[in-house]
Amino acid sequence: FELLSGDFTGRMLVLAGAAAVPGAVWGELLTRAARQRGASGVLVDGWVRDRPEMTAIGFPVYAIGEHVVGPNGQAQLTHIDTTVTVNEVCVAADDVIVVDAGGCVRLRAATADAVLHAARRYSTAEDLVARSLAEGEPLARAYRHKKSIVDELRR
Repeated sequence: FELLSGDFTGRMLVLAGAAAVPGAVWGELLTRAARQRGASGVLVDGWVRDRPEMTAIGFPVYAIGEHVVGPNGQAQLTHIDTTVTVNEVCVAADDVIVVDAGGCVRLRAATADAVLHAARRYSTAEDLVARSLAEGEPLARAYRHKKSIVDELRR
């Protein structure tokens, strides 16, 4: 509990190594604590519980799945600000974790700005395709917006 009492302003908490623990290692109380300490969300390589309460809090929590009981003392946080592996993806302390309603993605710190810039352009192109379709254009023509960005990004 001491490690989770620090200042996590703007940081995504990534908990690794808990997939084999029988039971949920994260729930409502830890969610409230993380939010109180300024965290922006939690990625758990393990199980969570209290999903309705966490959803009501409005704090993003991603996990393998849910269990109705806790780990019965079989899990503890041992390190912070260290490189971990989650689902075969290496996550360094300075990596950027981008989250939305569909999931989360790890970006290497060195390339995060460039990737985010490209992602914004790609998203804008998708919006243009959707708008063109809504205006009655056939997909073959509407897709030109996205194709030009994809072609450019591949160069």
